[in-house]
Amino acid sequence: EIPIEDSAAPIRGDAGDVLGVVLVFHDVTERRRAQEALRESESKLRALSDNLPEGAIYRYRQDIHGETYVDFISAGIERLTGVPAAEFMADAATVYRNILQEDHGRLNAAIAFSRDAPVQFEVEVRHPHRATGEIRWSLLRATPTRNPDGSTTWDGIELDITSRKRAEGTLEESARREHFLAGLLEMAEQPFAIGYPDGRVGICNRAYCELTGYSVEELHGASWTEALTPAEWIEQEMTALAELERTGKPVRYEKEYLRKDGRRVPVELLVHAVRDASGKVEFYYCFLTDVTERQRISEALRNSRDELELRVQERTRELSEANQILSVQIEERERAQAALHESELA
Repeated sequence: EIPIEDSAAPIRGDAGDVLGVVLVFHDVTERRRAQEALRESESKLRALSDNLPEGAIYRYRQDIHGETYVDFISAGIERLTGVPAAEFMADAATVYRNILQEDHGRLNAAIAFSRDAPVQFEVEVRHPHRATGEIRWSLLRATPTRNPDGSTTWDGIELDITSRKRAEGTLEESARREHFLAGLLEMAEQPFAIGYPDGRVGICNRAYCELTGYSVEELHGASWTEALTPAEWIEQEMTALAELERTGKPVRYEKEYLRKDGRRVPVELLVHAVRDASGKVEFYYCFLTDVTERQRISEALRNSRDELELRVQERTRELSEANQILSVQIEERERAQAALHESELA
């Protein structure tokens, strides 16, 4: 059985009467196959587009008068917006009603530029989900085609990018927080630095540079175990860091720093450790205090205490000598009184 199309034309005589009919038959097998293949392809495309897990495909058209039409949009749009596809295709104004007012200008500009260029447009917009009220993000991407009647058709895809935007927001907030904390550390009067077990110096602030006399660049090329720490302090420092590694608790200890100009600065360090996934110390971070003034005051107090003790000892000795003299004087007076008393009795 072969599918055919036929057409007929009458054969007329001179008097106009019908003498016969010319029949023309066309084998439309290939055309039918092509139409069936097209329907099957469209059906597969619709099935695929309707099952896009986080998106929808669409065809959007704007005529020469600016009127807009949604010629097609896949069923996935309802998962994205809570609005059925049929509602968009029935009234193209649904597109804008479903997008936040603040994003209309950005969408209009993208469509206008794409139409006039013509080039693909890509724009991010927000819309409230009709069922939940949740504000969600969509990426609209479409390629324009200029039609013979002057209208423009866009074939595009809408993707749900809500999770990505939330992740970006989280990263931005984290970056702002890190920038704020970094600013606090940089401007703080308390010297701060990161040191690695191999001796490298990592992040450090302005106060740390002032304490050591080195620039940031110089410190990054220096070793805190060699350039900054006098040899006689190494053993004590390694003991403190070993305790930190063993207990996991921050350690506080004192040492001297060797400045770039050769001077020594007494410092107190409060050191913390950061470990990698295996539990090994990845780096140390420490807050330092210049204890020069504190040591000067301690030395002054110690000298004052020693001087006071010396004065007390001297005063005690003076009192002891005075007491001895007084005792002698009292004894002499008592003897004189006894002698006087004896002479009177005689």
